[in-house]
Amino acid sequence: TAPPDTPRVSPGGRARLDSAMAPYLDRVGDGVLMIEGYAQVDGLDRQFLVSRARAVAVRDYLIERFHLSPGSTGLMPLG
Repeated sequence: TAPPDTPRVSPGGRARLDSAMAPYLDRVGDGVLMIEGYAQVDGLDRQFLVSRARAVAVRDYLIERFHLSPGSTGLMPLG
């Protein structure tokens, strides 16, 4: 189990991701999918870490849910 402060994708977030991905599933296998992470917290270091952790949570969900290749699924913490 993930530590309590680890971001997780909520059921509503999973539904929105599923809906957003549906039109593109036939094209995802041919390219790279980049997940951008954002956070509004105090301190640039913490903001980077939280936005990265959020992007990781989304990436992990998408890889598991849609059987995406981890090597073709990247992330970018944007603050």
